[in-house]
Amino acid sequence: MKLFINKTDNKKIELLDYLIRQPKEVTISELISVTGLSDKTIRAIIHDFPKNPALAPQNVVINYNEVGKIKSIGIINSSLVDIAFYYLEQSILYVMIKELFLNGNLQMEKFCEEHFISSSTFSRYKSKLKSILEQFNLKLLSNLALDGEEYRIRNFFFLFFSNANSKWLFSEEEYQAIDVSLKSEYFKDFSFDPAQQSMVRLLIYICKIRNSQGNTIQETLEITLKAGSSYEKIYDDTYHYIENHFSYFDYKEREAQFLFIFFLRNQMISPEPYSEDGLSVVIKSIENLKEAFEKSSQFLTDEIITHFFKDNEAISPMIYYKVSTFLLYAASSFCDSRSFLYIYDFDVYYSKTNYEQQIIEKVKLIIRKIVKQFPDNPFVVLVKDIDREEAFENQLFLLVYSLLSKQKKYKIIKVKVYVQNSKVYIADILKRQIKDMFLENVEIVDRYSEDIDVFVSDKEYMEENTTNKVYVPTFSDAHYLDAMFGAIASKVEATIGSQVL
Repeated sequence: MKLFINKTDNKKIELLDYLIRQPKEVTISELISVTGLSDKTIRAIIHDFPKNPALAPQNVVINYNEVGKIKSIGIINSSLVDIAFYYLEQSILYVMIKELFLNGNLQMEKFCEEHFISSSTFSRYKSKLKSILEQFNLKLLSNLALDGEEYRIRNFFFLFFSNANSKWLFSEEEYQAIDVSLKSEYFKDFSFDPAQQSMVRLLIYICKIRNSQGNTIQETLEITLKAGSSYEKIYDDTYHYIENHFSYFDYKEREAQFLFIFFLRNQMISPEPYSEDGLSVVIKSIENLKEAFEKSSQFLTDEIITHFFKDNEAISPMIYYKVSTFLLYAASSFCDSRSFLYIYDFDVYYSKTNYEQQIIEKVKLIIRKIVKQFPDNPFVVLVKDIDREEAFENQLFLLVYSLLSKQKKYKIIKVKVYVQNSKVYIADILKRQIKDMFLENVEIVDRYSEDIDVFVSDKEYMEENTTNKVYVPTFSDAHYLDAMFGAIASKVEATIGSQVL
């Protein structure tokens, strides 16, 4: 969300993010060092916290020195998304996007009057908004209406509002109206958690608003459903839901298709396990894409099986389905969803373990191969035109990681850990702490040998011949325990990575 918030408020959000992630209270001097903000600025931000309705007073711990100045501060058990929305909501760009969504366009004079800004200020923000929208393959026309492929427009609004806040951002009447429809027979078959309910509610509202403004789905999909499959039932029920609750919609079949594909792509609704061969989807409206789409899907499916599932080709239909819906999304409405995060630091947010790094390297190899194999394939050209190869690579990484997480049946990795300590009872307590942390992934061995994976000791003894040693003198020092747990976790991770990939 950095794109939509001014630099000053983004600094405040960065400070909040740092405080929320810390397991302890943080001194003002540490905040100065980390954020680069001045002492005066940090204190002003902290004094502003009570104005933020999402920042509960009981979750903020402030310590003062003897003269009443803030010495340290801690924030516990808080959601950055909800707290940061306080700053987004004050942004002119946020208000512009919300009005653009609700009204279909912006009216400069009315906007300036309602929000107490000058025409020159409006023009400045309009230019900034146009620049941002272009990053998502959208345009702001001269009449200040949004222009672009409808799938992309709806996906943009969905990502924007769903990431902005966890709460409903529109009228209570609309909330209640949609909520009634969500209690229909259609949704009774699905056990939505609160997050899924919120997403479905928002998606339906976006469809309702866009359709009422005459902005309908232009793309016609060719959806082939296996008779009697769970896909057929989900699709039919989706159409009947639209027909029953939104009979006034134009092009109801296209709206049902949009909801159906969006539900599946975002895993809001899932078919029966292993029924993935019951669905085939192709975009008709993109010239020559059908054959290219099928070739790309099959090639990518084969590559994923070769690199990640070579011992389990029986799941090929499931992977082909997942790949097809992924490519369908990429072709119709792909954008870098990380742009909608309040805090996005590539090195921190997407830091990867050794196992994950192995996955991403193979994903990069697959992308290079598909681009080389099909340089003139309309679908490959379409993906390349997105001009966000790293974002596409990250999305494919997440797809593969998800497939591995669902399908791989890992055998239990036993990392051998030996604990010795010169003080009575300490070794037994450390062993218990290790078992509680790693459960079945570790084996606490009773005898010392040179094939031990991790050797925990409080001292160095001459008789020992090991390089995998970590020194822990006591069970109560967090610094030493972190080092011990880190050493064991690294060994577990390395062992899993070598056996899985």
